[in-house]
Amino acid sequence: MSSVDNLNSTNAHEGSVTEFGAHLIKNLEWRTLPTPVSWFPATTAWYTLFALILLAIIGAVFYRRLKWLRASYLREAATLFEEYLQTDHQRIGHLVKRVANQHWPEGKVGVMNATAFYQFLQQQQGELSLSNSCCEALLQTSYQPNVVLSEQHVAEVRAWLGALYV
Repeated sequence: MSSVDNLNSTNAHEGSVTEFGAHLIKNLEWRTLPTPVSWFPATTAWYTLFALILLAIIGAVFYRRLKWLRASYLREAATLFEEYLQTDHQRIGHLVKRVANQHWPEGKVGVMNATAFYQFLQQQQGELSLSNSCCEALLQTSYQPNVVLSEQHVAEVRAWLGALYV
C-alpha cells in the first residue's frame, strides 16, 4: 500500500466521521432539554418522613419547655433560699415545707411535725433526704425570732434543693 492510498483512506474515513458528527449536532439542535431535578422528592414517603421528623422536633421542644416550667418553683425556691440566708433564717423551714408540698402534693406536708416530715422525706427520697436533726432544726427555728442555722444544716438544705432538680 502506497502512502497516497493510505492518505486517501484516512481522508475518506475522516469524512464519514465529520458527517456523523454533523448529524449528531443537528439532532442535538432539535432535542429539548430535560426537566431539571426537583429539590423536593416526588414520593409521599419522603413527605411523611419529613413530617415525622418535624413533629419529633416540635415534641422535643415542647417537652423541654414543659420540663423547664415544671422546675420553675425549684429555681424560685433556690433564689428565696439564698435571700433568706442573708435576711431571715426563720423562713427557711417554711420554704422547705412549701417546696416539699409542691414536689409531692399528695403528701399533705403542711400538717406534719418534724419527725413525720423526716419519715416522709425518707420514703420519698431515701439517702437524698434531709437528716432528722436538720428537719427538727428547721421546724424549731420557724417559730423563734433571731435564729441562725448551722452551716451544716444550710449545706444540707442547699444539697436537698439541688437533688430535687433531677
